[in-house]
Amino acid sequence: MPKNLKEKLSENFYENRIKLMGISALFVVGVIAGAVIETGTNTSDGFECVDDFIYSYNMRGISVTEVFLRSLLSYGRIFFLIWLSGRALWLIPLNFIEVASRSLSMGYTVAYMVEWGGIGGFALGFLMLFFQNIIFIPMLVIYSAYRLNSSLSSRHIRSVSKQRQRQAIIGSGGLTAAAVGVIILCSCIEAYIIPAIIKPLCTGFQ
Repeated sequence: MPKNLKEKLSENFYENRIKLMGISALFVVGVIAGAVIETGTNTSDGFECVDDFIYSYNMRGISVTEVFLRSLLSYGRIFFLIWLSGRALWLIPLNFIEVASRSLSMGYTVAYMVEWGGIGGFALGFLMLFFQNIIFIPMLVIYSAYRLNSSLSSRHIRSVSKQRQRQAIIGSGGLTAAAVGVIILCSCIEAYIIPAIIKPLCTGFQ
């Protein structure tokens, strides 16, 4: 990595460390809250959904194209709304809502799978979520913090020099391009890699 780029990244992370820590804390709290909500909810009547999924998966497999497109739309919607939240101060809640809803759903899903299948359910839920989210979550936190910074500074952007405005546009474009790359990569992982990984576990639960 070029020295100038490394220094700029380090400086950017340092300047936004409070926002990054805040978004990270929100995500962790959301995961815990999702697990607690599931634990306090009687979901045993809904276990047939998981059983039906595993049965149909073992019998017919899945449509890779359908999974890819659904994942693409899901990830794309999250990043689009976070991008939109950076356009104005009053749109900031969109940012927090997307981060919180994603973390809540993850915590709820893992807790649900544990309640359904114990250790085996945890293993299945973990494998279904881990590989794409190890890439997605850091990008989500970074992009969310960046767009939060954009929304907070939107009032002052016109008062800075054209050079600073140009740098801000380039930085925003580069990070948005990285987010698009992450969206495509995570969608590919969900469609092409996760099914192959969870197939032995699904066969065992049959």
